[in-house]
Amino acid sequence: MKRSIGAVLGFLAVLILLMPASNAQDEKKEEKKEEKKADKKDDEKKKDEPKKAIEKLVFGQKMVTKIKRIGESRELFVEIQEIDQKKVYDFNSWKVKRQAELAKQQYTAQTTKDFKARFTALQNYQRDAGAFQGEIAKRQTQLYSKRELELRSVDMVKYRSIIPPIEFDDQGFEKKWTKKELEERRDKTGLPGFPVEADSLKVDQTVEVYLAKVAPPVKGKKKGPDDDDLGPMPYRPEFVMIVILPGGPR
Repeated sequence: MKRSIGAVLGFLAVLILLMPASNAQDEKKEEKKEEKKADKKDDEKKKDEPKKAIEKLVFGQKMVTKIKRIGESRELFVEIQEIDQKKVYDFNSWKVKRQAELAKQQYTAQTTKDFKARFTALQNYQRDAGAFQGEIAKRQTQLYSKRELELRSVDMVKYRSIIPPIEFDDQGFEKKWTKKELEERRDKTGLPGFPVEADSLKVDQTVEVYLAKVAPPVKGKKKGPDDDDLGPMPYRPEFVMIVILPGGPR
């Protein structure tokens, strides 16, 4: 009898010890269920949120250039290279003159009676003719001159930067962005780089400029009685977006 009572008491003691562990497991299961429900609600919220449409940028052409000056009201002066007509004239004059000299050199070499002298003269002509072709290729790359081009921004211009914008923490140190933070800062418009403000533009920065489309001139338009004779207004290209590229001041 005493043994059976002792066995019962031992069984009850073991049962009491196991109950807290069982309760803890049940609580964990409930917590996991609640977490799954919360995650499901978050997923449903994300699905219900309207997706931000990819922005389509309309532009005519783009160019990579360097900022030379920044105006006070939406003007931007950039550096471009264009054909220098004086250099073209000088190049063509040199080319014609050199061609005449080579033609005379060739004729002299071909009409030389002495075989050895004629052979040497023809070799010299071939060498000079080859050098002439190389000089043409070199001088053709020097027909451009740099000048400033004035640009104006449209009303809804966009400023972007391939390099993440600089920000400082509470202690005044520059923030070091993590990969996750950079992804969060990128908007989902599909445009390159990161959005920045207009004051991010600096002189000597290399930028990629997206120019606005230019409407083709209307053909066959007759002059009306109220039209003046001032002639066409000077064309100033407008830009719809500027992307700051790596290199230069920040």
